Amino acid sequence: MQWIGKNFSEEEFDVVREEKVPLDRVIMVYALVFFEFGHMTDPEEQNAIRHALWQCLPIEIFGEDFATKIVDS
Repeated sequence: MQWIGKNFSEEEFDVVREEKVPLDRVIMVYALVFFEFGHMTDPEEQNAIRHALWQCLPIEIFGEDFATKIVDS
């Protein structure tokens, strides 16, 4: 799949597949995260926001078990 790469790793894709979480929902979370920092010009600020959101949103949307697995992958 061509969208697997820098922002969505093969390991993360494996977690999605193994946990049977709908891929479109995970991609939507990625889109939400991107839209929150996409307008920022400072790369360090972008990275901080991206990491903070990527730690919080999966827990809220998919639950702690899945979130821990995908964030750690």
